[in-house]
Amino acid sequence: MSLHLGAHKTASTHLERMLRQNVSAHGFSEIRVAKKRDIRDAITSKLDQVKHKEELSPELIAGVTKLLRRKSTIVVSDENILGTTTSLFEKDQFYPNAERRMRRVKRLLAGYDVTVFLAIRNPADFITSSYCEAVRHSGYIPFEDYVDGDDLKKMRWSNLVRRISKAAPGVKICLWQFEYYPTIWRQVSERMLNVGKQRAGQIEWLDEVARPGMSAKALKEFKRLRGTELTREQADDILFDNPRSRWNGTPDLFTRAQRQSLNKRFQRDLAELTHIDNVEFIGPLKAPMQATSWLKRRFG
Repeated sequence: MSLHLGAHKTASTHLERMLRQNVSAHGFSEIRVAKKRDIRDAITSKLDQVKHKEELSPELIAGVTKLLRRKSTIVVSDENILGTTTSLFEKDQFYPNAERRMRRVKRLLAGYDVTVFLAIRNPADFITSSYCEAVRHSGYIPFEDYVDGDDLKKMRWSNLVRRISKAAPGVKICLWQFEYYPTIWRQVSERMLNVGKQRAGQIEWLDEVARPGMSAKALKEFKRLRGTELTREQADDILFDNPRSRWNGTPDLFTRAQRQSLNKRFQRDLAELTHIDNVEFIGPLKAPMQATSWLKRRFG
């Protein structure tokens, strides 16, 4: 089983849709990409029901069994397994509840041969994009309230990966940098679908914008409408009416000095990831330190 945990705002929805489309188009009959709503019904929404040292209920077991009906390879992709963008930071950590939630996932998936997949991203861009996603879902809040006093300089992907590894000892964790997604998507697909290079060569890029990034003008519009209860359609309209462009870029939430500091720490964190057992890297693990404008416009 390929268990794709996101992270949020790393083109995870695009990757999931691309895999599903290609599995169907090319007749990969031994592979199934589970639907996100089914994953959330059977696993993500049920994690609070998985109690330490208590037997799993028949209902939980039946839900997982139905979701994971036997195929040679099953892809389970849901970034909310680790947590949501509205509760992404706490105690100076990304996904503060990741270890507890992964322990519960491991119990639900007992008996399956699981490989974890996780894309990581420059922290300044990741935090900015996650904040914008939280605004889109829940309405405007000041960035300072979203961060809520956490020391962003202490945020480490290596810390998250170690906690995942601790919760699921011995499980292989495959990592890649979101910044390289446009050039390594086929390598990622090959590994997640567990197909060889020849069959991976059939996989085609999905030319689709799953969720466009929020522009500075769009954020200002959400701020103007603060306190107004927006429907999902209204929130999406704000994004589409104020698209990112050369003249309307990403919201600038960090000073130049803050961004430089986060970039340097990210570079050190990449090196730290190479010292964690059972971690495999797909593609480069080095600069570029930031996503291109094209990547940000398409994926946030």
